[in-house]
Amino acid sequence: MHDLVIDQVSWHWDSGSEPPEKTLVRFKSVVRFLQDHGLVKRTLLNNNEEPTESFCIRASDLTDEGLELMKATYDRWLKSVDQGKTAPNNVDIFKKRLRKLRHE
Repeated sequence: MHDLVIDQVSWHWDSGSEPPEKTLVRFKSVVRFLQDHGLVKRTLLNNNEEPTESFCIRASDLTDEGLELMKATYDRWLKSVDQGKTAPNNVDIFKKRLRKLRHE
């Protein structure tokens, strides 16, 4: 079975669509949120660890709830960050959607 890559650092660096620093902030913010809320099956990044060019988030890294959250939220959040409407470290959209998923 093919393991879906949801996003990968090199995709953004290769396209030149955003400064590398912005890509790193974005990935660290999302990964920290996923890890802090128990939405991953393993540790993707340790504290203060920087994502490398080959770093990616895969469907198999996520719990069922984490995958559902990413499917419902990630593309919309990414577009908002790309358009400058949302800061790359702002994960409020994930928080809001997770509360809905968990019926909080």
